[in-house]
Amino acid sequence: MVSPVSGLGRGKRRNVLQNPALINSAPYGDGWLFKVKPVQLGRQTSNLLTGKPVVQWVQDSRSSLRASFRQPPS
Repeated sequence: MVSPVSGLGRGKRRNVLQNPALINSAPYGDGWLFKVKPVQLGRQTSNLLTGKPVVQWVQDSRSSLRASFRQPPS
């Protein structure tokens, strides 16, 4: 899973398994999947993208992910 920071997974939301639509309808409410406890937050947040570069990064990541699902496994 792509994440802006690395760390340890903490606290899963089991209700999303019963209602996966929550991921899209309420990602910042009941639709979150898990929390991450960052390991090197200060160093990693200084490298975060902001503004227009984020939009391009998201589009590129989405295209790459879709392409990986279209290709047959090696």
